[in-house]
Amino acid sequence: MSPRAPSDGLPRDSGVTLVELLVVLAIIALAYAVAMPSLRGTARSVELRAVAQDLASHLNAARAQAMRRGEPVTVVIDTTERRYGSAAAGRSVQLPADVALTVTTARELIAGGEARMGFYPDGSSSGGRIVLRRGLEAHAIGVEWLTGLALIEPRP
Repeated sequence: MSPRAPSDGLPRDSGVTLVELLVVLAIIALAYAVAMPSLRGTARSVELRAVAQDLASHLNAARAQAMRRGEPVTVVIDTTERRYGSAAAGRSVQLPADVALTVTTARELIAGGEARMGFYPDGSSSGGRIVLRRGLEAHAIGVEWLTGLALIEPRP
């Protein structure tokens, strides 16, 4: 008597064994374990860049507001509490807990842990530089005194 083929027309050994399935799952798990730390680092890097962009846009909005109102607008950057904001914007932003903040500006604009960046009706500013740092990564925001523009610098 000859062996019968399955009724669906496929040979008997066309399936996947449990061992083969476990080997594939182990390879996927290993690839995931290797890739995750670098993906987490990338997400943290993107978050720090977003914080720097938000701060730069806050500074540029203060400049625009000073020009529109015709009166100076001051942005207060609290380095001890790691916050920034202005009365004109009506909001204060808290930086993430692991982000360090350094401000360089004129000596008379720093009191205690607070630094002030002034923006004037002609578009100029008091100028300065703000560095946001997380671990080895850093982003610097330069505020030009003549134009008042806040730009993220290519390298701090």
